[in-house]
Amino acid sequence: MKNKLHIFAVNFQSRKHACKYTEAKWEPEPDDSASDEEFEEWEERNPIWELEFDLNGEGFLDSDSIETVTGKTRLAYVTSHLKSATDIESVENDSTGMNTFVLIFPGALHSLGGYKCKMKDTSQLKYLGAFKFNFPN
Repeated sequence: MKNKLHIFAVNFQSRKHACKYTEAKWEPEPDDSASDEEFEEWEERNPIWELEFDLNGEGFLDSDSIETVTGKTRLAYVTSHLKSATDIESVENDSTGMNTFVLIFPGALHSLGGYKCKMKDTSQLKYLGAFKFNFPN
């Protein structure tokens, strides 16, 4: 599934709730009085990221290549990336009633030597599939 756009759909209460799930968050960095061991433990715990945890439990996703899409034009925006009319129809049908899309572009998976995880439904998201796509400008 290299060089495919992975699309998820979901209903969240708000964009804020969506981003809380889809974006990485960091605990406050330890101050200068922290030991090296405490700092290393902090590094291992961070970032806290529900989406990444639900997809694999460990590993690395590059958040620069993940997009949370909400708003009235969300479906038009998402389908504008797709190459195939069949794929567009599939995304339209499978996302009926959903108010949020999460797009995972190849860069999220292939940076830093690659990331091996199985794209699937999560506790929050419905996985719509991997699609050939046009890179955004």
